[in-house]
Amino acid sequence: MASGGSSPYDQGSDMEIAPDHVRLATWNCFGAPQSLEDFLSGRPFWPERLEDPAVLATLSGYDIVCIQENLVDRVRTSLEVLRAAGGFSELWFDPMGPCGESKTFVGGGLAILSRFPMTSRFVKLPRGEGPDGYARKGFALAEVRLPSGRELYLANTHLQADDERVSLDACRRARWSQLEALRDGLSSMLREGAPLVLCGDLNVPHGSDEYERLARLFGQELVDVVGREGFHTYDIARNDIAAKFHEGGPEKALIDYVWTSRGRVEAKEVSMILEEPIAELGGCPPSYAGRAFPSDHYGIGAVIAIE
Repeated sequence: MASGGSSPYDQGSDMEIAPDHVRLATWNCFGAPQSLEDFLSGRPFWPERLEDPAVLATLSGYDIVCIQENLVDRVRTSLEVLRAAGGFSELWFDPMGPCGESKTFVGGGLAILSRFPMTSRFVKLPRGEGPDGYARKGFALAEVRLPSGRELYLANTHLQADDERVSLDACRRARWSQLEALRDGLSSMLREGAPLVLCGDLNVPHGSDEYERLARLFGQELVDVVGREGFHTYDIARNDIAAKFHEGGPEKALIDYVWTSRGRVEAKEVSMILEEPIAELGGCPPSYAGRAFPSDHYGIGAVIAIE
């Protein structure tokens, strides 16, 4: 190619740039330890499911993968396996270990894999209630450099869950304070109309009064591209792991989302992923007799176009 010519991606070029199409997935992997012994050894429940060939193949089909509940070292090992299997060039984890300022024992459990260059940082949100208070609540904010030269802002988060050991009002208050702080943390990008995707486990059931507050909070700038599809990402009637470890909150609901900036990011395809049991999986804990699913949550996949 001759040097000195202008590229259609250069700043100030009059040539129209085609939209970037990005395959994006979000998934709560249930990478949580089930006992103090598991926590101290860094072992999540049934870790073999995280490296199952079907899980690796599904997530390897995306350009960007956002993970929640990556809470112990063994999960990070599995994500390194996914990085290698899927050929991802980037893998980011939020800070691990205790934090005296927030009085938490572990990080927020967030991870992002990307085929494109990115810079990422963890932004703290108000502390959770009950067991959620042991992990830092926050969101991962990534700036992703797309092949066209555009930048996509990506926020990956996991908010307060309902828990039978804590009052519903306390859980909702904690979740709302986190949502308001999340809105403040994204305010400059929302104000400027930058291409932005917000995804993750919001723990806000679609169609509830709480969801209506969420829609009023973000609805002017962001579009919920999952809620309109009629999906359920948590369902104890279909998912044996969800049934075994259900501890409060709805028994069937959409609580995992992808929200895109209005007018700048458009969803072309949205689908459920990782919703079937895993066949022929070893390592089943002796106390568990149910089918192996990839997680207690199902994931969401989307193809998005960035203008």
